[in-house]
Amino acid sequence: MPDPSRLPIMQGMRESDLTALIELVDRVSAELDAALKQVHRTPMRTADAPTKHATSTRADAVQRAEAALVRLREGAKDERRRAADEGRKAAEWERNAVLAVRAKDDDLARNALVNRADHVRRQGQAEREADRLDRELEALQELLAFAREASRDPR
Repeated sequence: MPDPSRLPIMQGMRESDLTALIELVDRVSAELDAALKQVHRTPMRTADAPTKHATSTRADAVQRAEAALVRLREGAKDERRRAADEGRKAAEWERNAVLAVRAKDDDLARNALVNRADHVRRQGQAEREADRLDRELEALQELLAFAREASRDPR
């Protein structure tokens, strides 16, 4: 069984403390829902929402972590797509600015560069969000590996 103290996300948790594991999965799930709301995704269904007083088994914790992992992957993928889309839009506005300069229309060129800068900013935001989701994905994968192992352990 992996040593939970070596997993960054599991610092301070005891292996036999199932309650702490479930609370951690609940917290990660809530954070994922918040992140998904930011990228205009449908939040987790009420039936899937963790409850404070649920008496979950280890298998339930693993199942919930797997569901959170799927949502996290989808969120990261969506953010990468959004970043690529914003990059394409920024390039298009840059081409428009060049065409406006060639046409000697400074106001149009200036507006095109403002729009380009806005899309570059949005692209950076989407890339940072995707990177953050990737880090959370990695941490949740470590947690899930531990939870899967713990669910096999009859203790």
